[in-house]
Amino acid sequence: MRYYENLFIVNPGFEGEALDSLKNEYAQFIEENGGRVYSVDDWGKRRLAYTIEKQKYGVYVLIEFAAGGSLIRELEENQRLNDAVLSYLTVRLDQEPDMSAERKRPSDEEEEEYDEDYDDEEEEEEATSDEAKEETG
Repeated sequence: MRYYENLFIVNPGFEGEALDSLKNEYAQFIEENGGRVYSVDDWGKRRLAYTIEKQKYGVYVLIEFAAGGSLIRELEENQRLNDAVLSYLTVRLDQEPDMSAERKRPSDEEEEEYDEDYDDEEEEEEATSDEAKEETG
């Protein structure tokens, strides 16, 4: 068995019990198909780098697990067909996830900095487009 992490982004309309149900569904799917789940981390609602299906925000969920290669195809196919999942990515890890170490996830401060940078870029784009209109008009 190899070690993987699967990060998927859920539609922000799925919160509370619906989100918990979805996380449990994927963890159970992995275990039922011969995998071993190490952790399921809910990173919370974050602003997306670009819109996906007209959504600016999404709820990030990270699952670390061990499984065979065929399970990855089945898991990603399941996520692709699920309307609640906006995007997903599975990455193979070189070694077993270390569950004794403190978990590092994007902090709220990093998210605020990103939002500020994103807002600055939008303002620059608007200013550039206004200047272009003035020059042509």
